[in-house]
Amino acid sequence: MPKYSDIAIPTFYEDQDYKNVQANLFPFGTDILKGDIPDYYKPIGEYGGKEFEDMLGLTTRDITQAGLESGARMGMRGPRVSAGISRSVGDATKQLRYEDYARAIEGRKGLLDTGIGVMEGVGNRGLEYGSQKNQFNLNATNIAMKLAEAEEAKKKATADRWAKIIESGVGLLGTAAGFAINPASAATKVVKGAASGGGNFGDYSMPKGEDLFK
Repeated sequence: MPKYSDIAIPTFYEDQDYKNVQANLFPFGTDILKGDIPDYYKPIGEYGGKEFEDMLGLTTRDITQAGLESGARMGMRGPRVSAGISRSVGDATKQLRYEDYARAIEGRKGLLDTGIGVMEGVGNRGLEYGSQKNQFNLNATNIAMKLAEAEEAKKKATADRWAKIIESGVGLLGTAAGFAINPASAATKVVKGAASGGGNFGDYSMPKGEDLFK
């Protein structure tokens, strides 16, 4: 029969995907909050740059072309046309640069929210994981304690049975020892008991004298 101690206590299952996700998300969220953005996402929070300047150049060219064509239709030329074009280009440039900057700030806000969300998710999942593992460990400890108690109860029951067996054996040995120490006296008691009509000696029921010869 197997012992209670042979029963295996279950172990907590740790999902490898969960551990990998946590290990990747934590540094990712930390880097975002520090402004260390992966190259793939950097344009979200940046403003200016070659792409913007190229687009601004196209816009400036279109404004200049439109101003020249408008001046020609109106018979205007020289400094007056140039001044009008420069003013329009300046206004457009300021507007476009501000819009690009506002877009970058909004993108950084989105990255900030993402970083905070990632860190909160990592923290919440860590707390949930810790809570689950602690509860599992408590349950496993309770199981182990109950198994230990059952094992001790089993040992005690076995010890109690042996104690009764030994106690009974000692009683029998005591009776046998009485015969060994004074056999004549013991035999006399047996004969007297038989002659007097039977009787009990220890746990042995003595027959009557006449029954001994039947």
